[in-house]
Amino acid sequence: MLLLGVIVNPTLGLAIAAEHLHGVSQSIDRAELTALLASLRWTMGTELGLCIWSDSHSTIQIAEYVLRYPLIPDGVANLDLWTEVHILLKDRQGIPTDLRWVPSHIPSTAGEDPFEDWIIHWNDAADRLACFTNRTRSSAFWACYRAASSTLDGWAKRVRQLRAFYFKVADYTKPETTPDANHVSIASSHDDPD
Repeated sequence: MLLLGVIVNPTLGLAIAAEHLHGVSQSIDRAELTALLASLRWTMGTELGLCIWSDSHSTIQIAEYVLRYPLIPDGVANLDLWTEVHILLKDRQGIPTDLRWVPSHIPSTAGEDPFEDWIIHWNDAADRLACFTNRTRSSAFWACYRAASSTLDGWAKRVRQLRAFYFKVADYTKPETTPDANHVSIASSHDDPD
């Protein structure tokens, strides 16, 4: 799966960032965190208030925790990115920073008031930008991606073949007879008196 973090500024009607994820680990959580980081970096060194909307409920919940209690929860995934979020939120201490969750993939006709229409429009704009940016990666990237995918697909096929082989061996070596249902096995230990 190829992912990236995207942020848009609805006040200006502009795309602010569309950042591809770096490294092998590509997950939706990392993409959401990359977008959160891009938003925080965008206001670095300013006293600008910031309201971040994300359709990732877990990202907003953890970011609110980090904002409220300046520490990262134990056991959180993507610690490398959360550490960066923690530093940037700490730098914003005393500057208004609001984190808000917005539902994703809502049809444009589902809004019941202008505010909901606005949220639906801008969340959809961010999703469209992410799709467009993903499709327009360089030819060198796509060549590398296809080579890596081919190698990984080959290894996955080998693992499935080995698994099937080992299951056949296990089935072949099972005893022909099963214990009688009335048979009772009594195990004794060295602690038993007799």
